[in-house]
Amino acid sequence: MDKTTPAVARQVEQRVMQHTPGPWFVDKPFYHTGERQQVTPIYARDPKRLDGRWLVAWCHRNAMPEKEIKPNARLIAATPELLEALQYAVAQAPELATVPGIAAAMTKAL
Repeated sequence: MDKTTPAVARQVEQRVMQHTPGPWFVDKPFYHTGERQQVTPIYARDPKRLDGRWLVAWCHRNAMPEKEIKPNARLIAATPELLEALQYAVAQAPELATVPGIAAAMTKAL
């Protein structure tokens, strides 16, 4: 990339991934005694662990309707692939980084 490349695209090229690597996946909900409610876990695969997974996040019914829990968990689980696709698109067409929604999303994620 050169000096004419948008700043967000240059930042993406220079940054190192700092989040838990994907892919992430949603597992079966379970009752969490500490939370005293059912939670839907999102895991990353980790072959070094005995169970082969690492807890990244969970969605639980706090103030959200129950019907939103699984869709929110699926969206969270898709995050690494969505970010990777966005980074690839900007690398292929740097002018995409000037689109306000794209620039904002990448800045927020990185």
